Amino acid sequence: MMEINIQSVSDLITNSSSEVYLRLSCTAVEDFKDIVNAILKVGGSDKTCDDFFKISEYGESLRIEAVDPANTEAADILGTVNDLFYATD
Repeated sequence: MMEINIQSVSDLITNSSSEVYLRLSCTAVEDFKDIVNAILKVGGSDKTCDDFFKISEYGESLRIEAVDPANTEAADILGTVNDLFYATD
């Protein structure tokens, strides 16, 4: 089976503006964990993302849940990554 990965699609509109449609890649969860792991490493932690958060796909977004309820606020803040991107019709 052949797999074609689409990162983004752009349509040119007559008024020279464009719309971008984004989709989660099939490696989005692991890629996001790698980013969090890098931040933890720079901060001097020997922990990993999985020690703190459960990250999964949720439609076209990432769901970030705290493993420990004490980290709920941090999970909510990380969850704002979904607000950085949006899809338009």
